[in-house]
Amino acid sequence: MSKQKPMEIIHPPNTLKVKVGGSTEGPDMDAIKRAEEALAELQGEMGGWLLEELDRLHAAQAAFASDPSSTETKAGLYSVAHDLKGLGATYGFPLVGRISGSLCILISGHGGNNPIPGSLVDAHINAIKVIVRDEVKEADDAIGSALASELEVQVTSALAAIN
Repeated sequence: MSKQKPMEIIHPPNTLKVKVGGSTEGPDMDAIKRAEEALAELQGEMGGWLLEELDRLHAAQAAFASDPSSTETKAGLYSVAHDLKGLGATYGFPLVGRISGSLCILISGHGGNNPIPGSLVDAHINAIKVIVRDEVKEADDAIGSALASELEVQVTSALAAIN
């Protein structure tokens, strides 16, 4: 048999602690407080941003209504709805995000030459406008949740009808 070399155990340094701040004391509460204050300052501006998004949604709705078979108008409506889907919760309106997501599913599910029911598109957009107008900011609002659920059921039915 050959001679065995002595075994050596190497313990690599833990550099993760250095990369994430090096402290095990927990988060910097002052930094969290400053971030919360900055977010609170933006809350006033977010309302204006949401109204701008609603203006874009209304314009996309009008363009779609004038030419519902156009790929461009469908894409424009989808784009605005998709933006609102992501921004709803950020702006403090989670139901706007949920209903916009349902509208996205409706539009994307009707690809090709299948006509998208304009009345269902209008129902989604009107629901979004009412939620913003009435400042429904709770995701579990009874009426808002029921409305969102019914729109989702209608989308599922509309998509099932074309498949």
